[in-house]
Amino acid sequence: MTDLDELAKNLRLNEGIIRKKPIQKITEILGSKLKNNYVLEAYGEDSAAINLRELGQNDVVLFTNDAMRSQFVEKHPRDAGYFCVVVNVKDIYAMGGKPLGFLSVISFNNEETLAEIMYGLKKGSEIFRCPILGGHIIPDAPSPSLDCSTIGAAKKDEILYSHGSRPGDVLIVTIDTDGKETLFTGFDNTSFKDPDVVRKNFETITTIAHLKLATSCKDVSMPGIIGTLGMMLEVAGTGALVDVRNVPKPDSISLEDWLRVNPGFGYLLTTHPNLAKQALTIFKKQNIAAAVVGEITEDKQLVITDGKEKSTVFDFTKDAITGIKPWDR
Repeated sequence: MTDLDELAKNLRLNEGIIRKKPIQKITEILGSKLKNNYVLEAYGEDSAAINLRELGQNDVVLFTNDAMRSQFVEKHPRDAGYFCVVVNVKDIYAMGGKPLGFLSVISFNNEETLAEIMYGLKKGSEIFRCPILGGHIIPDAPSPSLDCSTIGAAKKDEILYSHGSRPGDVLIVTIDTDGKETLFTGFDNTSFKDPDVVRKNFETITTIAHLKLATSCKDVSMPGIIGTLGMMLEVAGTGALVDVRNVPKPDSISLEDWLRVNPGFGYLLTTHPNLAKQALTIFKKQNIAAAVVGEITEDKQLVITDGKEKSTVFDFTKDAITGIKPWDR
């Protein structure tokens, strides 16, 4: 073997090259080509190229990211892959947008785990028609982990912000109550359903945005229904009175547990009282539970009531969840 052969061998065995080999497993699962009107190029490039001309002059780009708990990824890698897509696209829809594609960062310690994660990501990609644009892998990690980032688009004059509530607005809770409790994700109401139904469920929020039927919107996430509402009120500088009896919920779950739940499809919206009926009709047509559960107040307190008594959950004149102040915006 010549010195040049030895050099070539050593270069082939470069750890940086070897650590890229698991990408072959990913391309086996996904294929090597991506067909999408918005995506010019993706796989094999340093960055995915998004064709903004396909969007329109009044469109803006939305960008979000989220991650899965390491315990979840380790124990249920395929489910973690799927729900990582869900939590990302629900943020895009929350602002009245359309998801265009996502990237993932995957840490793993064996290719079986990598494959399971990829099958979950692929399922989410197919259900929401949100293509996988690429990402990054970290082989030989001490424990598996998963992070995803998603790009979307929305009309500039139709964006739904979480801080748009005003005193006098009413509060709507909409959640698809046809689901099942899960250990890590809270309440799954998407993974087992027809993809067309799932997409149409989420597109109700886009319709609400297009028709300008909401003053604010936020997806119900890990803090639950009441915690998510608190985050909305905190950044808006408003308060709310919520009648917990009116919150749509399945009979199988206690009210306390339900108010803490993190559903796949679940949103909080505020709107003018005279627009509430029209907004509720959109959810009703899609067979999604929705109801007016309270009103927005100016006292900066989140108060719950059962019709007999009242109790203050947060007083934002002295309490904080995120610490983000209305004047920070």
